Amino acid sequence: MPTYFLNNKAFYLLVDALLFVVNWISGDQVIEGVMTRLEDFLNHLSRALIAHASGLGIAPPRLSFNIGSDWWGVMPGYVGGGVTVKVVGVHPGNAGIGLPTVTATAAYFDERGSLVALIDGEALTGIRTAAATAIGARVVNAPTSSLGIVGTGVEARYHLLLLREALRPRRVLVWGRRMDKARTLAEEFGGEAVELSDLLSSDIIVLTTSSTSPIVEDVPRGRRHVASIGAPRPVVELGRKLIERVGCVLVDTRNAINEAGEDLRGVKLVELGEALRGVKCEVSDASIYKGVGFAVLDAAAADFIVESALRHSVTSRR
Repeated sequence: MPTYFLNNKAFYLLVDALLFVVNWISGDQVIEGVMTRLEDFLNHLSRALIAHASGLGIAPPRLSFNIGSDWWGVMPGYVGGGVTVKVVGVHPGNAGIGLPTVTATAAYFDERGSLVALIDGEALTGIRTAAATAIGARVVNAPTSSLGIVGTGVEARYHLLLLREALRPRRVLVWGRRMDKARTLAEEFGGEAVELSDLLSSDIIVLTTSSTSPIVEDVPRGRRHVASIGAPRPVVELGRKLIERVGCVLVDTRNAINEAGEDLRGVKLVELGEALRGVKCEVSDASIYKGVGFAVLDAAAADFIVESALRHSVTSRR
């Protein structure tokens, strides 16, 4: 820290004041606030997506920059509640010193510009991403008897947590490049670790990886829904054969054509909000949802999470 801060008593008084009035919403609070009111959360996000499709949401282009090998991204968003600004960092060097390689914090401001809360950005991102996947599956009326999760990282965990409750599959399958990790994750959520070839027969297949080459070139015939949330470039999870077979891809934002590693040219793209408003995404027996993440989802989720956390805080004081 610069010496003019280290020797400035007023700076520390300001920090103390900020910490006193600004609410910190932890990852556990994010999960509790959403999972105890899951249907309300999904309905809230659906309304926000419809509002965005109607031109009412604001999601300026993401600002990103590098400091050495570290990548930073700043994502502001608004959809009728407060203004959310999420700051994400990717720090490859942290792995060698036992620190997270991806960090994220979201600042939530009210309509008057006052900073109301700071939110754990990993939990915010994970829970809103999984919720959008659930909404996508419902929009296309996907069968939900079996759920297959490809990957064993943070997003895989959030999708297992939320989709088990939202979709109620009878069977949960997990595959990862390291089967020991897949087995541990599957057991935690009452599922089973299987080979990828077996998982691809699931009704719903969710890809949560950072692969730079397609994991799923195609899926067996039959009604199946594939959700890919690996993004941005150079992550590629879906093969062109499957994309062309489907013909129409459901996306969280049309900007997926620029951010996704997959080649989405030549196929129809329908945003989640548009589909919720009645726009049809005609598909064959298979369907695809491609999520790249965008700031309206952050803003909508933050509106709900902050309201839930503050309501809980007021109730607990009574």
